[in-house]
Amino acid sequence: MTKVTKVFTLFILFSLFSFFTFSQNPKIPPKGEPLKGLKKCSDGHYTPYNLPNYPKDAKIHIVKSGDTLWDLAKTYLNNPYLWPQIWEKNPYITNPHWIYPGDPILIEKPAVIGTSEKKVETTPEKAPEKKAKTKMVKMEKPNGIEVLKRTIRHEEEKTQNALLIHKRQNKIYYGSKRELYGTGFITKEMVKMDAFIIGAEDEDHERYLGEGEIVYLNKGMNQNVVPGAKFEIIRNTGKVFNPITKKFVGYYYKQIGILKVLISHDTNSIAKIEYATDAAFIGDGLLNYEKKNFIEGNRNYKMTRFMEDTGKATGNVVFIENYKTFAGQEEVIYLDLGKNSGIKPGDYVSIYTRYGKYKVKGELGRTISQTNFKPSKAKDFKKQQKMALKNRNIPRVINGDAIVLEVYDTACKAIIVENRKPIHIGDYAQIK
Repeated sequence: MTKVTKVFTLFILFSLFSFFTFSQNPKIPPKGEPLKGLKKCSDGHYTPYNLPNYPKDAKIHIVKSGDTLWDLAKTYLNNPYLWPQIWEKNPYITNPHWIYPGDPILIEKPAVIGTSEKKVETTPEKAPEKKAKTKMVKMEKPNGIEVLKRTIRHEEEKTQNALLIHKRQNKIYYGSKRELYGTGFITKEMVKMDAFIIGAEDEDHERYLGEGEIVYLNKGMNQNVVPGAKFEIIRNTGKVFNPITKKFVGYYYKQIGILKVLISHDTNSIAKIEYATDAAFIGDGLLNYEKKNFIEGNRNYKMTRFMEDTGKATGNVVFIENYKTFAGQEEVIYLDLGKNSGIKPGDYVSIYTRYGKYKVKGELGRTISQTNFKPSKAKDFKKQQKMALKNRNIPRVINGDAIVLEVYDTACKAIIVENRKPIHIGDYAQIK
């Protein structure tokens, strides 16, 4: 082959390579200045693009502040250099340097390039199986910002949260996520709230909001509500009084669950209910989420059935969770023993009853059936018996023990560890 022929051949190959390369990859525009002509979308965010309507089963990512196609390719395709594949699947993006928070980005599994495997023909019967396998891939970001789609908690998590008394590393703990975030609390002063659930994605046909539901909040970026922030859902239900002294104890707030912010706008935000023990409603209030710890108990604990007065603070059972009048083991109760009484989380409390005047129980029938015997009591015996029962002073009757989970200003929340009798509203409680 002559030198001229070699040069000509190389030129032809280079031309074909250049044509193939540039025909497969669209020309990338320069970054330039931020795009103009921003318009407000139905969900409240701004974008210069005409957003497409993707199918419901499409794997999409909702852009948040700081996202780039490079980062999305690294997260979803495990290779940041494959970002043109994501851009190619989202032709509405005219400049890949500029994507806007709230925009939907279609994600697709990267094509396999350079494999030497032989192509295997698939029969019509196998095609649906392959399609179903692809749908099983869950596309989401590790930081928790995911597609606005309802999810169901795993059964393992449900089982773990249902354990009220559990062991871990040779230690025993009381309470669970439900007791800490899904029961309630009592406070002497009303909680001042300005954050609320003001709407829901499916409010047009659904009133009761549970786990996985998308809701809307009346706070946004201007109030420092950012994606990833968590709130407790609470509801003010009424006042609590001591049934014995009739004194005001405080306001009871029902804890509904926890929600997490997905997208924040200037004055509102979109959130998902992550955990709920009851139905949430539009209008429920929000408190900043604070992580709470389980209460460590004593493995050698045993209920003291005949405990005398310890001289420590004494109160009463003033409220039982779910508005019940009596409770048993592993149920939540509230006592009018607060910070001013010196009680603290982890303290054991003895629940007891004081018997008053003896109430004579009527007999079903005569215990003596002889026809020649007439029942009667001596006058002196009857007098002494009446005085003894009238002025009787008997020890306290222990109904059960509880351990304190949380302490408030004038009250505390406790869980019944063991009981031999039902624990009622008004029963006495003393720190052990």
